[in-house]
Amino acid sequence: MFSPFQDPNAWRKQMDMFFGESFWKKFEPHFQPGSTQINIYENDNEIMCVIALPGLFKVDDININVEDNHIVLHGEIIVKYENFNIKEEGIYQGSFDRSIVLPTAVDPKRIKKEYENGLLMLTFKKLNNAPASYKSFKDVSTSRENI
Repeated sequence: MFSPFQDPNAWRKQMDMFFGESFWKKFEPHFQPGSTQINIYENDNEIMCVIALPGLFKVDDININVEDNHIVLHGEIIVKYENFNIKEEGIYQGSFDRSIVLPTAVDPKRIKKEYENGLLMLTFKKLNNAPASYKSFKDVSTSRENI
């Protein structure tokens, strides 16, 4: 008989057997501290990333490093209200690093940046040479000096 108290990872093993090991990979970015939610869109000429980042004051507060089809974002989320003390914290606050792998290489000199209603929209022009292999996105720890 299955007992989750005998082995603390037993529930995960049972879920892996039922759903398959790759099932959890889709959810990992949502369970990591400092994780930012992201959607990636594509048309014939551009790729757009929409990233949920509440607490930015201006779009230039984000450092963006682009190389081929790999983007690294670094910034800080600050959510504060004067004359109030926080009693429950569900919105991540603090510095973050995010690595994103795009479906194809993009032009690092042609980035359109917009920030509205807590969403950062980054639009990149595709490069017409060899497309890169798409792997998905993940969080990484990157020092600020490398960006």
